[in-house]
Amino acid sequence: MKKRWIIILAIGITLSLTLIFSKFINSPTEEIHYNGKDIEVNSETIASDDIEKEYQQSKNLGFSNLEVSKDDIANSLINEKLLLQRADKIGIIVSDEEQENTFNNFLTNSKLSEEELNTQLESTGSNLEEFKLELKNYLIISKLIDKEVKPNEITLSDKEFNELTQDDLDLQNVKFLIEDELIIQKKQEAIDNYIEKLRNGADIN
Repeated sequence: MKKRWIIILAIGITLSLTLIFSKFINSPTEEIHYNGKDIEVNSETIASDDIEKEYQQSKNLGFSNLEVSKDDIANSLINEKLLLQRADKIGIIVSDEEQENTFNNFLTNSKLSEEELNTQLESTGSNLEEFKLELKNYLIISKLIDKEVKPNEITLSDKEFNELTQDDLDLQNVKFLIEDELIIQKKQEAIDNYIEKLRNGADIN
């Protein structure tokens, strides 16, 4: 994605998959340009109405100042679709119990009742049913990333640290402060490369 989007949890609500998966679905350099029509991803359709809805929701939550475009929305949904297709292909599932536990944890952490959450969702053009589906897909994609990218196993060697800091002694003296951020960067690159491979092998039009 041209810009990483901030998920505003302060209001106890996430917009949609497009925002929930911001850490997963960054678009590659050669992204498609949305032409206002449906998009086919390996014979599955992303409806133009869904792209327009996501875009309007982003504006409703004030993301327009982050330059979120319809191209961004379209490419994010393509990546989401590819990840879910891959997860289905290798048999990754999420049980109803896992979904419900995640939903209840969200309510606890956000300090919202189910009714309050639904009101917040409806104010952005979404609803509780859509939100629960988004949480389920989030869990599916998380399992897929854990299984095939294994981000939790990614570490940073001293050699890689020196290369990333370009032998800057000032940075190396505060290694303990920036090492975690560099590891996060390395994990994100691994996820980006994984999505890029999915896109390269996909039929998108």
